[in-house]
Amino acid sequence: MQRMWDEYQQVHGEGVDVVEANAGVNRPGDLETNTLSDYNTVLGTNVLGVFLTLRATIPSMKKQRAGQIMVTNSVRGLKGGAGSGLYSASKFAVRGMMQSVRAECSPFGIKVGSIYPGGIDTQWWQDVGRGGRQPGTLD
Repeated sequence: MQRMWDEYQQVHGEGVDVVEANAGVNRPGDLETNTLSDYNTVLGTNVLGVFLTLRATIPSMKKQRAGQIMVTNSVRGLKGGAGSGLYSASKFAVRGMMQSVRAECSPFGIKVGSIYPGGIDTQWWQDVGRGGRQPGTLD
């Protein structure tokens, strides 16, 4: 992420008006069947991805005393569900991180928000083998 941000700054300069952090993978299953690799993949992508994005970009926004940070979370950041313990944990972590970032950034005129979409009817959503759900089962 830092390399990407450095490359962006070389082309566009230091300022940034809007940052959208959107990181999400899932390894569905009950916690007793999830592996340490599953844990590291889900938390390492969903939480660390947001952290690295914001750590790289917030200093520029603070310097310019303006900006908008938006993070795509999930309804699983508001309510857990069977078979989604790791994913829910990661999205709850992102929710807490964003509450802290809001408190840290608001004195600098930086607006911080999160969106919590539900399931999106895509091929992934319908492919149970890849972590999706059968059509019509949203919870």
